[in-house]
Amino acid sequence: MTRDTDHALRSRNRAKRPIRSLTVSLLTLACSIGFLTQTAQAGSRTTRELNLAAAAADGRSAQQVEGAVQNAATTSQAAPARAAAAEDKAPAAPSPRQVQARRAVATLEIPKAQPAVARSGVEQRQVQRVAALKSENRRWSCVPFARELTGFAISGDAWRWWDGASGRYNRGRMPAVGSVIVLKRSGSMRRGHVAVVRRVVSAREIIVDQANWAPRGRVNEPSRVIDVSAKNDWSQTRFWHQPTGQMGTTVYPTYGFIYASTTQVAERAD
Repeated sequence: MTRDTDHALRSRNRAKRPIRSLTVSLLTLACSIGFLTQTAQAGSRTTRELNLAAAAADGRSAQQVEGAVQNAATTSQAAPARAAAAEDKAPAAPSPRQVQARRAVATLEIPKAQPAVARSGVEQRQVQRVAALKSENRRWSCVPFARELTGFAISGDAWRWWDGASGRYNRGRMPAVGSVIVLKRSGSMRRGHVAVVRRVVSAREIIVDQANWAPRGRVNEPSRVIDVSAKNDWSQTRFWHQPTGQMGTTVYPTYGFIYASTTQVAERAD
């Protein structure tokens, strides 16, 4: 064999090697696929056989058991996806400034409600009586309202109540719950005015129930009355003006207070 012939043989052998290698790889791949297919089929047969056995033991059909198994598999596959979605929606960690602000709010002291003033028995009865008179939905003037509320047997215009009480009821300059404050005639108030004391707030302030003050002809909401006299003897007063929601500026002169027969006060003087 010549040198040229030997070289040609070696070249042909080298050209055949890749073809043989490719053929071996294809055969190997085909064998692997066949093995995996057989394994899957065997596994599928094994699963079906287990489902049939479970169905026979539980008294259910094989389709019901297979459906339950598939449902469990779907749920187990969906769980990681739900967990990942929850992590995506989880709020970001608060910044140090936000943490400090939350701590400051948490440490704020909530103001305590002021204790309500306990009503006396006389005041409670008066509140109930006022509610009953208001429910009648009638036009009231100050005199009949005060008479109905207190039971005082006094008639005439409001300013005449002071003299009308003489010798029948105690009178004085100090307010008391259930007493009637009598205003003198002054300015446009030609008939005077009477109101019933609901509560004594302080030496200079009382709460009264009254009618025909503002607005006219109605039972008015409980109103503040303050003493503006120089001697704190309630001879000069100012009344709360309900329409404007503030103390009125007009000063009203008074005679004093008329007390019920059972009223106890620190000082009484005619």
